[in-house]
Amino acid sequence: MFHIPAHKNVAHPAGQVSGAPTKPLLNVRLGHCGPIVEIIDIPAAKPIGPDFSVSNHGSIYLLTPLTGAAEEWVDEHIGDDALRFGYGVSVEHRYIRDIVDGIVNDGLTVE
Repeated sequence: MFHIPAHKNVAHPAGQVSGAPTKPLLNVRLGHCGPIVEIIDIPAAKPIGPDFSVSNHGSIYLLTPLTGAAEEWVDEHIGDDALRFGYGVSVEHRYIRDIVDGIVNDGLTVE
Protein backbone atom coordinates (compact mmCIF):
# COMPACT_ATOMS: atom_id res chain seq x y z
CA MET A 1 0.00 0.00 0.00
CA PHE A 2 1.35 3.40 -0.98
CA HIS A 3 0.60 6.70 0.71
CA ILE A 4 0.52 9.70 -1.63
CA PRO A 5 0.60 12.98 0.32
CA ALA A 6 -2.08 15.54 -0.47
CA HIS A 7 -0.91 18.44 -2.58
CA LYS A 8 -0.96 21.78 -0.75
CA ASN A 9 -2.57 23.82 -3.56
CA VAL A 10 -6.32 24.28 -3.34
CA ALA A 11 -8.67 24.15 -6.33
CA HIS A 12 -10.08 27.55 -7.24
CA PRO A 13 -13.74 27.97 -8.29
CA ALA A 14 -12.68 29.67 -11.52
CA GLY A 15 -10.66 26.62 -12.54
CA GLN A 16 -7.29 27.95 -11.39
CA VAL A 17 -5.09 26.73 -8.58
CA SER A 18 -4.35 29.07 -5.71
CA GLY A 19 -0.93 29.22 -4.11
CA ALA A 20 2.27 28.62 -6.04
CA PRO A 21 1.82 28.45 -9.84
CA THR A 22 2.54 24.72 -10.04
CA LYS A 23 0.59 21.56 -10.69
CA PRO A 24 1.43 18.09 -9.41
CA LEU A 25 2.66 15.35 -11.71
CA LEU A 26 2.56 11.79 -10.47
CA ASN A 27 5.50 9.71 -11.73
CA VAL A 28 5.43 5.96 -11.11
CA ARG A 29 8.33 3.73 -12.15
CA LEU A 30 9.53 0.26 -11.31
CA GLY A 31 12.57 0.07 -9.03
CA HIS A 32 14.61 -2.89 -7.78
CA CYS A 33 12.36 -3.34 -4.72
CA GLY A 34 9.03 -2.47 -6.34
CA PRO A 35 7.23 0.61 -7.62
CA ILE A 36 8.64 4.05 -6.85
CA VAL A 37 6.09 6.86 -6.67
CA GLU A 38 7.23 10.48 -7.01
CA ILE A 39 5.20 13.67 -6.92
CA ILE A 40 6.83 16.41 -8.98
CA ASP A 41 5.63 20.02 -9.14
CA ILE A 42 5.84 21.46 -12.64
CA PRO A 43 5.02 25.05 -13.61
CA ALA A 44 1.36 25.46 -14.48
CA ALA A 45 0.62 26.91 -17.89
CA LYS A 46 -0.99 30.33 -18.03
CA PRO A 47 -4.65 29.79 -18.79
CA ILE A 48 -5.79 30.55 -22.29
CA GLY A 49 -8.32 33.35 -22.30
CA PRO A 50 -8.88 36.63 -20.52
CA ASP A 51 -8.64 37.31 -16.81
CA PHE A 52 -11.83 39.42 -16.83
CA SER A 53 -15.04 39.63 -18.80
CA VAL A 54 -16.80 43.00 -19.15
CA SER A 55 -20.38 43.15 -20.36
CA ASN A 56 -22.37 46.31 -21.07
CA HIS A 57 -25.89 46.55 -19.62
CA GLY A 58 -26.72 50.16 -20.47
CA SER A 59 -25.69 52.43 -17.61
CA ILE A 60 -24.15 49.51 -15.69
CA TYR A 61 -21.26 47.23 -16.66
CA LEU A 62 -20.68 43.81 -15.18
CA LEU A 63 -17.00 43.11 -14.44
CA THR A 64 -16.51 39.37 -13.93
CA PRO A 65 -13.19 37.89 -12.76
CA LEU A 66 -12.43 34.65 -14.63
CA THR A 67 -9.13 33.66 -13.01
CA GLY A 68 -7.65 33.50 -9.54
CA ALA A 69 -5.38 36.46 -10.36
CA ALA A 70 -8.44 38.46 -11.40
CA GLU A 71 -10.27 37.66 -8.16
CA GLU A 72 -7.20 38.74 -6.19
CA TRP A 73 -7.15 41.99 -8.20
CA VAL A 74 -10.81 42.63 -7.34
CA ASP A 75 -10.14 41.92 -3.65
CA GLU A 76 -7.25 44.42 -3.65
CA HIS A 77 -8.76 47.20 -5.79
CA ILE A 78 -12.56 47.09 -5.52
CA GLY A 79 -14.23 48.00 -2.23
CA ASP A 80 -16.13 45.49 -0.12
CA ASP A 81 -19.23 47.66 -0.47
CA ALA A 82 -19.34 47.15 -4.27
CA LEU A 83 -22.58 45.66 -5.58
CA ARG A 84 -22.04 42.02 -6.59
CA PHE A 85 -24.08 40.18 -9.17
CA GLY A 86 -23.18 36.50 -9.12
CA TYR A 87 -19.39 36.34 -9.44
CA GLY A 88 -19.28 39.77 -11.09
CA VAL A 89 -19.10 43.31 -9.80
CA SER A 90 -21.57 45.95 -10.95
CA VAL A 91 -19.74 49.08 -12.18
CA GLU A 92 -21.24 52.42 -13.25
CA HIS A 93 -20.43 53.37 -16.84
CA ARG A 94 -18.43 56.44 -15.76
CA TYR A 95 -15.93 54.27 -13.82
CA ILE A 96 -15.44 51.26 -16.09
CA ARG A 97 -12.72 52.82 -18.30
CA ASP A 98 -10.50 53.69 -15.31
CA ILE A 99 -11.00 50.23 -13.82
CA VAL A 100 -10.17 48.48 -17.09
CA ASP A 101 -7.09 50.70 -17.51
CA GLY A 102 -5.96 49.70 -14.00
CA ILE A 103 -6.48 46.02 -14.77
CA VAL A 104 -4.47 46.23 -18.00
CA ASN A 105 -1.72 48.31 -16.36
CA ASP A 106 -1.37 45.53 -13.77
CA GLY A 107 -0.72 42.97 -16.53
CA LEU A 108 -4.13 41.27 -16.63
CA THR A 109 -6.35 40.85 -19.69
CA VAL A 110 -9.93 41.95 -20.32
CA GLU A 111 -12.43 40.66 -22.88
